Amino acid sequence: GIADRAISNETQLMEYLRVLYPSHVIEVVAFEGLPFRQQLEQIARTDLLISIHGAGNVHVLFLPNHATMVEYFPTHFHRFRFAYLSSCLGLDYRLRMATIVETRADKKIAVQLTPDATYECCFKKMPHLPKQ
Repeated sequence: GIADRAISNETQLMEYLRVLYPSHVIEVVAFEGLPFRQQLEQIARTDLLISIHGAGNVHVLFLPNHATMVEYFPTHFHRFRFAYLSSCLGLDYRLRMATIVETRADKKIAVQLTPDATYECCFKKMPHLPKQ
């Protein structure tokens, strides 16, 4: 896509989450490739949104009331727009730091995400999640 941030360890992160939470539906969704209606349908059934900071996080506006957003920031980069939106909506919001592993000449970056106890906490409060 046209995104300027990429997750370098996405495959490993997804495998980790699927092993840890085998009864949950865990997906990677690239919103830039979907029509807006499909983006909204996807986000409306999302219980835990894990993302890198960026404009696409405005989807927080359409998360269900019980949802959690875990937003990763590249090191030394902090903007709290989506934390504020989450707070206004009464959503659970978690801020985490991502490690920059590559910066290209076109200013696109790749980051590595490290899962932590945040994920377990978020999944535990969502017993209604559908089984795969």
